[in-house]
Amino acid sequence: MTKYVHDDRRIIFKCNTCNHEIEGASTDSLWFSQTNTREDMRDATIIERAGHDLAGKRVLYDCQDCKRKYLTLVRKVDATIVYVCGACGAQYDHHMQRINTQS
Repeated sequence: MTKYVHDDRRIIFKCNTCNHEIEGASTDSLWFSQTNTREDMRDATIIERAGHDLAGKRVLYDCQDCKRKYLTLVRKVDATIVYVCGACGAQYDHHMQRINTQS
């Protein structure tokens, strides 16, 4: 979503996907944080499915949940490393601290 100021000084929010416009209220802040939920969902989907990727890099770390002997390493675009278990879906950060556990 993009924020811009119309010619008559009204604040307008415009969706980057569907181009729908919503007029802002006078109480809206002058600052607006832009996020792209499609990118967030894409990253989450890639990480979730990485444990089942046969071409993924396997590392010899035991899964703390199911005790599987290896995890799949995922390196995100921002260089963040995530380890994913292909058996139970558990996710760990580079310090081997649990991020999320799929049931």
